Amino acid sequence: MLLRSKSESAAGFSPTRAKNQIARDGTPISWAYIGLKSGGYSIYPGHPGVPEAFDVRKRPWYESTTSRSKNDRGPQWGDPTMDVHGQGQVLSCVQPIFDEDENFLGVAGIDVTYDYMLDELLPMEGVSGVEQVLLLDENGREVVNSKRRLDKSSYEVGNLRNRTIRMPEFDVDEVRAAIKSRRTGYVESMKDGENRLILYILMNSTNWYYVVVADKDTLLWNSALTGH
Repeated sequence: MLLRSKSESAAGFSPTRAKNQIARDGTPISWAYIGLKSGGYSIYPGHPGVPEAFDVRKRPWYESTTSRSKNDRGPQWGDPTMDVHGQGQVLSCVQPIFDEDENFLGVAGIDVTYDYMLDELLPMEGVSGVEQVLLLDENGREVVNSKRRLDKSSYEVGNLRNRTIRMPEFDVDEVRAAIKSRRTGYVESMKDGENRLILYILMNSTNWYYVVVADKDTLLWNSALTGH
């Protein structure tokens, strides 16, 4: 699964190449794990251990899953948290596990690092005029912002307080209102004397919005020159 998150072809790597990819070069999915109702915890790739005070049942991704109704069993992305294994800020996608008698057993999930999303998924290289790319949640809060990178030194490794990271609201009221109404489109907004074009589109897989902020004049001028 970790290899396939890089590419379909990576899933066919030889054992040695696969080990090097996961352990040395990394993959989009940094961890895959299971937290059990009993408190058991298993993670891949392997890790020397977790802090003594660690309790998987107190992690935000575990608590948010157990608070959902039994009918809501699909995967769900949560708020950003600090990784207990030192990878910095991560985004978790989790879902509950039940046995054949419908008894709750625990939670399975994966983590994607914030840095990977900033470095690999958000950049729009070669598009003149683009100033900022964001992922906003269904309430218009900033999940990921290409202009905001977390200072890891301000957080203890493991974040044993088990809290999520504060996500500020996007600064354009019209965009937030459109998101809460589940609309896709664009708006123009003035800021510091600059005419900004803000495009927002719903991503059905996460219920988040992909948002691009660009200088309107630069973007349209280059679009006219290139024909795109």
